[in-house]
Amino acid sequence: DSVGYFGLHTWGQRTLGKAKKCQNKIEKFLPFLCSGKSFKFDWANKSRNYKREVSDLVELCHSCHLKSDKRKVSLL
Repeated sequence: DSVGYFGLHTWGQRTLGKAKKCQNKIEKFLPFLCSGKSFKFDWANKSRNYKREVSDLVELCHSCHLKSDKRKVSLL
């Protein structure tokens, strides 16, 4: 069950399909607002523990995902 960064994101896309929206724009998971300019969306893990659990994944635009990874912000 040990999985890395890219493995988790690939598993999320295979399991849940392609991400289609930014939940940070709707539910504000992160300490900054979504700019709404990105049209590419990713699955991101909330806990940063790289668990293969559907409940630990959230849809983010690519911009919010990169910002959260750069800041090492937990989405919980």
